[in-house]
Order: sequence, then C-alpha cells, then structure tokens
Amino acid sequence: MPSRLVIAGLALSFGTLLACQPDAGSSDKVTGVPTPGMKDAMQPDVAPAPASNPSAPTTVHGVNFKIHSQIDFNFCIETANGTTEGRSVTLQICSGSDFQFFQLPLFDNGTNILVENQGLCLDGRLVNPLFLARKVYHCGSGDGFRFTVLSTGQIQGVKTGKCLQVPGAASNAVVSFDTCDETKPRQLWGFFYN
Repeated sequence: MPSRLVIAGLALSFGTLLACQPDAGSSDKVTGVPTPGMKDAMQPDVAPAPASNPSAPTTVHGVNFKIHSQIDFNFCIETANGTTEGRSVTLQICSGSDFQFFQLPLFDNGTNILVENQGLCLDGRLVNPLFLARKVYHCGSGDGFRFTVLSTGQIQGVKTGKCLQVPGAASNAVVSFDTCDETKPRQLWGFFYN
C-alpha cells in the first residue's frame, strides 16, 4: 500500500487526510486499546479538515502511522526500545523501526490517544517543567492520555492544552510540551500512514 502524508490538515497529491466522524451512541471511555467508543482504526474515512478554524481537530486516526517533524521530514518520533513503562519519546532518523509506528484511535469527542508498538500510551499528564521528555505508560482513561491533532499540524494535550514540540531536528531530541504556537515549526508534525 502506498504511503500517505498528512501535513497541517492538507491531503497532498500522494495521500489523503485520514479523518472520520464519531459513531452515534458509543461510549467515550478508554481502559485499553481498542475499546468501545473508538472508531474502527483499520477503516479510515476521508474528510476535509475544517477550513474556518485553524485549531479545529482534524481527527487523524488509524494504525501504522509514523509521525514526522516538519522541521525535517527525515526525523520521526520514536519510543525508546523495550517493553516497560516510562520509556522516553525522542526524535530519531526515520527508519523501519517498530518503535516509530503509532496507532491513533479516535474517540467520540474527537480526541486520540497515541499508542506505541508495545501497547503503551504517550503520557500527557504532566505540564511542568516544560521541555521534560514525554514518556509512555499504560493507557489511562482520563484527559492526561488524550491528544487532539489540530488542523495546523500540532498535537495538543487535552489536559495541559500544551503542544508536543522538539528543540530541533536532531537524533535524541526530546519530545516535550510547550505553549502552543502554530508559527513554531518545531511544533508541527506530519503523519505518514503505511
């Protein structure tokens, strides 16, 4: 299957934006992956991003995503090798590593959790100090594990309101939170769907 690239809510000529509407009447609880309330991650729908509100969620969802930095598309978000909780999330040169693939299940409220290849979720609970490396833990049911992919290309934590960012495109650059600012390329991400 050809790769698809989603950047800032736009579908490029060789890909499509993966988006969908929530199921009516389904639960919005999460206790693991997958659960009721998530759309079928294997069957992405295609819909345009809202044009009138640049911070509206794009509801990107699915499986087998690589998340590229828009500073330099040669760099991807990667979870440290292993199977345990507490592993750091950093930027690395994109490769075929399983630790660079993420699932983004969609919930009824338009939010996602970011699930890495061992079934652990990106933790968005802590806001201070800023620039502290994000880590993965067992998926929780609260807003601390929920993110919204904005049409600007930013990934915003629901609990903190902060956006994922990197200090620059370099191996081992920590993926952390900072105040959302769509003019900062270090906060902009592209999603390659394999």
